[in-house]
Amino acid sequence: MRVCYAILVAYPGLCEVFSVTVRILFFCIAVFLMFSPASSQPLEFSGRTLVFYGGGHGIQVEYYARGGRSYLWYPGNSRSVRGQWKNSSGGSHICFRYPANTYDPVKNKQLGDWNCKSKAKLQRMAKSTCKGDLFRLSSGKVPYALKRGRGQLGQIKEKCS
Repeated sequence: MRVCYAILVAYPGLCEVFSVTVRILFFCIAVFLMFSPASSQPLEFSGRTLVFYGGGHGIQVEYYARGGRSYLWYPGNSRSVRGQWKNSSGGSHICFRYPANTYDPVKNKQLGDWNCKSKAKLQRMAKSTCKGDLFRLSSGKVPYALKRGRGQLGQIKEKCS
């Protein structure tokens, strides 16, 4: 308001022009921020392949198909593991379910039940993301056997970024 007062004293009538210009500027900034990609925005899963590293598993690559199917490329597996995914009712978590005949070696646990994780945590764990089924995991095949550790992370991120 002080700026407007100073302009009004020096140039009568210019205050209205200045006020409108500032409003337009703030509107343009707001629109830009709404449509700009930012790391704080929630990660979209549907129709995307995500590359994860950590949690004792090593590298994991998973394609989240539209309609709730998922295809996991896990270290040591010669085929992708077909599972299911869904958003939690509140939307802050994503839930996974893999067949009952699958096993989590890190947790020493048989799978088969729904397991939900915070989207924020998954976003922090995701090292890379790309559109579509880039590695064709939905075919049941994997491009090559993943080894535990970080060794192949650069190669995978190079393809999916």
